[in-house]
Amino acid sequence: MKKFAFYFLAILFAGLMSSCDDDSDPLPSSNTLSLTTDATPANNTEVSPGDNISIDIEMSSSDRNLEEFTISRVIDGTSVEIKMYPDITDTSGSDDELEDLRDGDEYEFINNRQVTYTFNEVIGNETFSEAQASSDLRIVYIFTLTDGEGSREDSVVYTVPEVVTVEYGFEESTDVTLTYTGASQSDGANENSDAGLQYISNPTANDGRFGTFEAESDLVEIDEATYNSISGADEESFGNAETAYNDGDKVASIDIASDANFVARYILIKKSDDEYSAVKFIDLVFAAGNNVATIDYKVVSRTDVEETAQ
Repeated sequence: MKKFAFYFLAILFAGLMSSCDDDSDPLPSSNTLSLTTDATPANNTEVSPGDNISIDIEMSSSDRNLEEFTISRVIDGTSVEIKMYPDITDTSGSDDELEDLRDGDEYEFINNRQVTYTFNEVIGNETFSEAQASSDLRIVYIFTLTDGEGSREDSVVYTVPEVVTVEYGFEESTDVTLTYTGASQSDGANENSDAGLQYISNPTANDGRFGTFEAESDLVEIDEATYNSISGADEESFGNAETAYNDGDKVASIDIASDANFVARYILIKKSDDEYSAVKFIDLVFAAGNNVATIDYKVVSRTDVEETAQ
């Protein structure tokens, strides 16, 4: 009899241990649970610090009461729990209000087998920086629902841009000459590709005493102060050039008076979206078959260097 009692207790203890082990195992995926998300901005949208995200979550079960609901954020494989509700239908605190609702979120209780939840968050600087330093440039929000027997999961992914370092360049040349000899000129002495400028003609056979200069693209006339503000390989100089060009009146060419009528003038040429040339006309002298313009010029540029974390 004592031996029988001993075997009975051993079997009972083994059953209890097995039950405890089962409780620690992840719940299987449920075919009766439903969890769907509708995100604003939409899934896979690129976000920036300060952006507001709002994710509507519809939860329901066909045969059991809903239980635990968890919200997590995953960056580069590391999961951080944002909020966990042991019972997503717990409205015992007040009528149809979820107990301990996360600040800023919204909730609607329909019945014990159906609720809606809206997750709201502002993308913070720290979260954004962590995602930019990650290998996949993603912020993943994971929503997990259980009903005690099974679980259901859905996720929303946001992306962040690659880390970009901006480098600025600056070149300056003085007393550069452009020599114009005639309409059929082909020696290149009348142009400077770095400045982006070409001396193209002397109208009315020099009688007008001015020369016409054409840029690689449109040009704008600027004043001396703007010319002087473009002074180095830095963001301010590039920004001054970009603003002056965007705000200026764009023309294809400019006429410069010569000799005694010469007056110093300044132009800005957009060589590309990331490069501008500022030109100062120093002098323009006419001579038979050999008309010479003297210029100073500065070229300011910007280069974006992507630095994706690996």
